[in-house]
Amino acid sequence: MIKNITKPLILLFSFLFATNFIIISCGVNKYEAGDFKQRTQSHQIIAIIPPVITYSSAVRVNNPYEQINQERFYLQNELYNRLLKLKTGNKPIRIQFQDINATNEILRKNSINNEELKSASMTKLAQLLEVDAVLFISVNKNLKVDNSVIDIYQTGKQIGDILGKTPKNTEGLNEVSLGKINIVSSIFNGVDGYLLWRDQDEYNVTADFKFDQMVSQYVYLCGYNFPYR
Repeated sequence: MIKNITKPLILLFSFLFATNFIIISCGVNKYEAGDFKQRTQSHQIIAIIPPVITYSSAVRVNNPYEQINQERFYLQNELYNRLLKLKTGNKPIRIQFQDINATNEILRKNSINNEELKSASMTKLAQLLEVDAVLFISVNKNLKVDNSVIDIYQTGKQIGDILGKTPKNTEGLNEVSLGKINIVSSIFNGVDGYLLWRDQDEYNVTADFKFDQMVSQYVYLCGYNFPYR
């Protein structure tokens, strides 16, 4: 049995406008298993797996391995810090989070990287990490242009800001969609790999796109909807 998860719109929109970033869809594909509380009542610790990042676009990606690793560990760290903060205050998260350095070291020693995680068994991951559940995050980048196009635009804009002029032929470019990034966060039960919770958001990529800004919004939304309360 699955039930919908909702959130107060005023708090959500105030955050979105404050960060000046576009989310194409949020709150649409979110659900929680109807027997979530029963299945998780004995859970004590959960591991945040480094996100799996894939490209579904046909464009060339400069230094994909280096960039992917930088982005996946940055996102993992930001989410970890956000969730730790939510263990106190109003409606605190009751479950413990495995230290991400310990998580990553175990995965490294077992040669489990971005590619291996794409087909990994959630049950085996939980057993390997000795946790009750795993938070698995997949990031799919569907880009129409490679990163160099975005870098060129942003460099030109920075020069224009310094000179007080807008670079020619770039007016309105920051409003043109250059692709989309879809992030799916899922919690799987360690015992049987059962899907307990899922949160899906889609972000629009424009010429002035900043990955860290998107991550800030993502960790806010994920933390806001996170169960175990």
